[in-house]
Amino acid sequence: SVASSVCNSSLAPASIKMLISKGLELLSLCHCLICLLQAFHAKASSPAVFEVSEIYVQGASSTYLAWQSFRFSGSFDEVPVVLILPSTSGQTPCTVRIRNVTTTGFQALVVETPNYGGQHGPMTVTYAALVPGARTLPDGRRYEAGQLQLTQRQAADACVPKQFPRTAWAELTFTNSYSEAPALITGLQTMTNEVNSLPGNYSMPWFVVAVNAVNATSALLALDSGTA
Repeated sequence: SVASSVCNSSLAPASIKMLISKGLELLSLCHCLICLLQAFHAKASSPAVFEVSEIYVQGASSTYLAWQSFRFSGSFDEVPVVLILPSTSGQTPCTVRIRNVTTTGFQALVVETPNYGGQHGPMTVTYAALVPGARTLPDGRRYEAGQLQLTQRQAADACVPKQFPRTAWAELTFTNSYSEAPALITGLQTMTNEVNSLPGNYSMPWFVVAVNAVNATSALLALDSGTA
């Protein structure tokens, strides 16, 4: 079945990007990005420290089968962390995956879960690009951005056979010191482990980032196979 083939696949380490911020209610991940960055001049002067903008990501269809390339408005001296979150557009489960992140831009694609055809409508989404490291905003709120290589996995009970590999959590220790649990936003940064030809097919194996036990100093992360 699709579930067992997802659960039993061997993995190369996947790059996970994250944004951590103190002082924001996690009402929605997209709203956190906007509140944190757009309120403080999202398009920074050169060289850029962070940038927030909206992009229109074309979904795969019978007439459009290609990754889209997007350029940053600012100029980064080093490859930034890029976080991009899907909207609720469309009728089937999906996410936005990215690849080929450089100092000038990245590529993005709307992908669907297994059991669907892989063709999904377009969506307008917000992205944030941030230079790795810990910084302080003008009002005193602190944030940090970075990455973690993961092979640890989690999944729903229906997706866990006895030989499920590397069922574990990876601990992320924050650089900043926080008085309480901060808002944490995560996302896959590469297409490592993808076996299907994209676009035009569903993503296989299906992964999102599972987050657990967020506290003032750390959090637990894993690749989540869900019940796809």
